[in-house]
Amino acid sequence: MISLRRVNQFLCLLLFLLLIVFTAFPVPDWLPVTRVFALDPLLFLGPLLTGGTLITGLSVLLALFAATAVLGRFFCAHVCPFGTTLDYSRPLVAKSKQSGPQSQPQAWAGLRNLKYLLLLLGISAALLGLNLLHWGSPLSLAARFYILILEPFLNVLLHWIESPFRSLFSNTGLPAFAPAPHTGFSTLSFLAVFLGGLFAVNRWIPRFWCRFLCPAGAVLALIGHWSLIKRRVSEACTECGRCRRSCPMQAIPEDPKQTLSTECILCQKCRQICPEEAIIFSFFGNRRRESPQLPGRRAALQAIGLGFLFAFLGKADQAESRAAGPIRPPGALSEELFLSRCIRCGMCLEVCPTNMLQPEPLTQGLAAQFAPLAVPRIGPCEPGCNGCTQVCPSGAIRILDLEEKMWAKMGTAFIERRKCLAWTYDRSCLVCDEVCPYGAVELHPEEGKQVHVPFVTSRKCTGCGFCEHACPVQGQAAILVRNMFEQRLSHGSYIEAGQRLGLSISRQDSATPSESAGSSGKEQDLPPGFSE
Repeated sequence: MISLRRVNQFLCLLLFLLLIVFTAFPVPDWLPVTRVFALDPLLFLGPLLTGGTLITGLSVLLALFAATAVLGRFFCAHVCPFGTTLDYSRPLVAKSKQSGPQSQPQAWAGLRNLKYLLLLLGISAALLGLNLLHWGSPLSLAARFYILILEPFLNVLLHWIESPFRSLFSNTGLPAFAPAPHTGFSTLSFLAVFLGGLFAVNRWIPRFWCRFLCPAGAVLALIGHWSLIKRRVSEACTECGRCRRSCPMQAIPEDPKQTLSTECILCQKCRQICPEEAIIFSFFGNRRRESPQLPGRRAALQAIGLGFLFAFLGKADQAESRAAGPIRPPGALSEELFLSRCIRCGMCLEVCPTNMLQPEPLTQGLAAQFAPLAVPRIGPCEPGCNGCTQVCPSGAIRILDLEEKMWAKMGTAFIERRKCLAWTYDRSCLVCDEVCPYGAVELHPEEGKQVHVPFVTSRKCTGCGFCEHACPVQGQAAILVRNMFEQRLSHGSYIEAGQRLGLSISRQDSATPSESAGSSGKEQDLPPGFSE
């Protein structure tokens, strides 16, 4: 018989997956991105402690806290998509049904304090300006798993499966299947190893992440300790130990009539397996309340000190990241505010139709890991898309309409003349001029050159990357977008700010070559793969 918990888990996971599936441009107005991610307390603590910013959705979080104060730590067993993913994946890696909680030594119970220590570490680092709490956010981890790893894998798999059918249908003249999308993300080895390790450990220790590592679980555990609904064991109990062995959280000590309320997630497996039906969950069920098992003073001080150390190292990483000149999505806040607010959920990566937004690699430092990075060589920023500004749940990317987004200058294109076909090889190439949606690239005659060569007008350039993406030069493009002259405002109008700076940005109705390009006598000498 399917339990109510399994139904709740399935429905919540389904809603979470539908949220990801519907995160595509144009973004539906009813998509509750902010409300869903507001269920994770860590996603509020990070921006609040690092920059004093309270992101939207506080009422949803307060409702969760109120429900936890009544029901206990129910979120972990009934709602959390990452916990559900761990539960559903366990039969795929576990040896047999016997490899469960009963095979675990009680010595593992000492690791319960790790989640509190990780919470203290994240809070102390955030107080010094480095937001690491998103690393332990279960909702952010679940989104990263499904968006960055599982979805690209399924896309490639579907494309591989449908390829022979597409060829078959094309030979018969019948309508072919539409090709599967090829969305992929770079630099994900670390995330794959990290999540793969969690799933592997879950084979021997159910809910390893929830029990020992999840800082969000630590917050809910502290609130749930004082909950009104408790586990109660009647005198009919024969102390057979089945409840203790079946508990996935080891929340039942040697005395089966007692319960560690901070660890109980109301999965009610103990009630279902009890042969005497001696277990119920009711208001004020257990009159004897166990004291919460918290880390000692020395361990807590060590965690706080480690958080301060991470903050110091992270600040150095932020300085190096700024020096490296990362290109952020249009509407992104200033770099320090952006990194403190961004929860690395991957929703902006999911909605980007050209795959331009990629997770930042660890080589740029711990502070910026998995933050969205614009990579024009992979794809350009479409003028008619503002999806990333609409789906960001934390406000790290401002909500902008299409007109404001156009003036949110991501950077400026620069021509690498030593690699350019026109500048260095005197070969006619019109690509960057043709594809620029804003007319920022123009071809002009140059003394000593037989063909017209490209120039970039920086006041017209938005840094969209169409030119870099389309450049036919192999390897690194001959025209590159850098974050020079970028516009990143926390408030106010991008249009007004850009006009004060002398920008002149406007969308061209059609991207056509400059009129002067036609006067060259070598237009027939185009690069391989191009024609007049």
